Amino acid sequence: MTDLADHLLTLGPDLSDDDERERWEIDGDNLATWALRKIARAEAEIARIRAEHQAQVAEMDAWAEAAERGPERDIAFFTAKLIDYRRRLEAADPKLAKTYKVAGGTIARRAGRTSTVVVDEAAFLAWARENALEAVTVKPRVSAMGAWPDSGGEVFDPATGDAVPGVQRRTSPDSYAVKTTGEVE
Repeated sequence: MTDLADHLLTLGPDLSDDDERERWEIDGDNLATWALRKIARAEAEIARIRAEHQAQVAEMDAWAEAAERGPERDIAFFTAKLIDYRRRLEAADPKLAKTYKVAGGTIARRAGRTSTVVVDEAAFLAWARENALEAVTVKPRVSAMGAWPDSGGEVFDPATGDAVPGVQRRTSPDSYAVKTTGEVE
């Protein structure tokens, strides 16, 4: 930022007092321009802080990733060896408890969970429509009706001209935003 821009930004009102900030208002284009420049400067400072934060996070993430490699390798190695030991114990004693306790901890075996998954959606849907309609869930997608005609909130089927029951078109209230050019001068 130039010395002139710094000087111009300091020419505005002193808003350090909370009461003064509450009473203060923009009463012309010059103050609006000044306020936009103050916002741009604050946004630039936030961007600088976030960039510094991300740099520090990336550096710490890289360090942690490198530092964890050795211990993770140890965990994988010893876990595999303990599981192998557990399997040998089970082979020797089929009635071995699900949780095998030793001084340093436990080596447990839990039965795998059975789940049902759809691996061919088209084939399943074709079958379910004929045999088990209760196995299919229908989720309405009214967003597909975005270009359909409407009047007074009602949405009309373009093919038939009939109102679509149970569907309304609503408009949210206007919103306002302040956006700077990013120039700080």
